Amino acid sequence: MRKSTKYTKSHNLILEAMAIPFESYPRIIKKMKDRDLYLLMSELNQACNQIVEAVSNTTKFEVKPTPAQFEDAEKLRPVIQEMQKELELRLNE
Repeated sequence: MRKSTKYTKSHNLILEAMAIPFESYPRIIKKMKDRDLYLLMSELNQACNQIVEAVSNTTKFEVKPTPAQFEDAEKLRPVIQEMQKELELRLNE
């Protein structure tokens, strides 16, 4: 059993998003409604930011995310960027 930290929930969301092959995301993103896409992008971005910001936090005794959690958060960034690009394209239509 893995030790649960305050980053576990965020990491679980990231892992769930990573379960979908990255090459499938452009097709999935195009099919999503604006509101659903925005909400998903926001949740994923918040999860990634929580982990990445905690790693860079200088508080010595704070519980930090694991290296695997940090790596997964960084791997998901391109997907979030694709979601953002799609929403921006829709705004300009």
